[in-house]
Amino acid sequence: MATNLRKFVNLKFLKTCDLALMRQLMSRYRGAHAGIDLKVFNGEEDEIREALRKFFERPESGYPQALVADLHRIADLGTGHGMRRLLERAKVAGVALSPIPKESDKADAKYVALKAFLEHREVFDAASDLLSLETTVALTELRGGTGDTKPTLNRKTKAAFEAAAKAFFSSEKMGSHCRIGWYDDGDEVRIVAVHGTEIETEWVVEGEKEKVISFRPLGTTVLAYDPVEGRLKVGGLPKAQRPVLAAIFARTILKQETFFDRDDAGDLYTLDPVENAGFAFRFDHRFDQGVRSVKVVEAQADRIAATRVNRRANRLWSVLIKDRNNALERMGQVTSVSFGPAAYRLAHIAFRVEFESEARPHPRVTVQLAPPGTAAFKRERFEGRIMDLLRRNGLCLDRKPAEVAVAAE
Repeated sequence: MATNLRKFVNLKFLKTCDLALMRQLMSRYRGAHAGIDLKVFNGEEDEIREALRKFFERPESGYPQALVADLHRIADLGTGHGMRRLLERAKVAGVALSPIPKESDKADAKYVALKAFLEHREVFDAASDLLSLETTVALTELRGGTGDTKPTLNRKTKAAFEAAAKAFFSSEKMGSHCRIGWYDDGDEVRIVAVHGTEIETEWVVEGEKEKVISFRPLGTTVLAYDPVEGRLKVGGLPKAQRPVLAAIFARTILKQETFFDRDDAGDLYTLDPVENAGFAFRFDHRFDQGVRSVKVVEAQADRIAATRVNRRANRLWSVLIKDRNNALERMGQVTSVSFGPAAYRLAHIAFRVEFESEARPHPRVTVQLAPPGTAAFKRERFEGRIMDLLRRNGLCLDRKPAEVAVAAE
C-alpha cells in the first residue's frame, strides 16, 4: 500500500474508526475484485476490527482500483489542514460537519474526511479541488499585457469556458468527462477541472484467472487568476498544453483571447539581485516578524557563452551546490565561479523558509526559483508571505512602465 495510505489506514485508525462509516465505504465496492465480505460487519466489534486489519494488510495491488483511488483522496483530506478545508467548505454550503471526540486531532480529521466523502460529496469534492490547487507545485505563470483586467463571471461565461475546456480535453484524447469547480479567494478566481487522462492498461488477477483491463485515470488541472496583476497560474497539465487552456480562459472569461499572447508573458522573476550581491547574498525578512529564517539550500550556476549565429546565450556547463545552511556561500568557497554576462549566471536557487508557530517542528516551505517564470512551492498556507518575500528582495520583475500607465488609466 502506498505510503500515504499506510499513514491513513493504520492500526490506530482501525482501532478507533467509525464502523458504520467503514461498512458504508466498503459497500461501495460490493462484487468488486478482492473486496471485503460485508458479512464481517455483522460480528462483534473486535472481530470486525480484526477483519479490517487483515484486509488492509494486503499490498495496494490487491484492492479494487476504485477503493484505492477513493482511499487516496480521503487520505489527502484526512489531515489537520484537510479538515480545516472541509469545515470551511461545509460552512459555505450550510452543512453541519463537526469532528467527534477521538484519541487525537488526526483521528478527528480522518473521521471528518470519511464522513464528508460518504455523506456530503459536494463538500468533499470542493475541499479536494482546493487542496489540489494548493499542492500543485509546478505551475506555469503568465502575465497579460495590461493587468487590472477583471474577469466576467456569470452563467454564460462559465458555461462557455466549461464547454471549451471539455472540447480541449477530449481533443487531447483524455475522454469526455470534465467536472469544473469555481472558487473565490479574495480577488483571485480559482478554477479546478477534474477530467480524464490517457487510457492505461494493466494486467491483473481475478480469482484464479489472469486478465487485462483498461481504465482512464482522473487528472486535475488548476487555474488561478489575479486580476490586479493580470496574472494566471496553470498547473496539472503538460507544459505544452497549458498555454492552450490559458487562451481558452482569456477568450471566455476575460473576453481577450490574445491577452497572454506576448513574448514576455512569462517574465516574472529574476536572480539579478542575488548575482549582484554574489556569495554574500542574504534574504532580508525583517519586515515579517513571523519568519524565523530563510536559507538558500541549493544553487545552480551555468557557464554562459554567446553563440556566433544569433548571439543567444549558450550554456557550456553547470555547477550545482547543495548545502542545508547556505549553498551560495559554499559555492564561493569550493568553486571558482564568478557572476557576469560573459561568465556564470544563476540558473536557479532553492531556499527554505521557516515560520514561527506553536507547532513543532516549525513549518517550513522550500521554494525553487528559476527565472524567468518559475517559482515552485506548495502553496498551502504561506503563498502570500512567500510572494511578499520575493518582491521585497527584488526577485519579482515589475510590469513595464507603459503597462503600469495603461493599468492606472
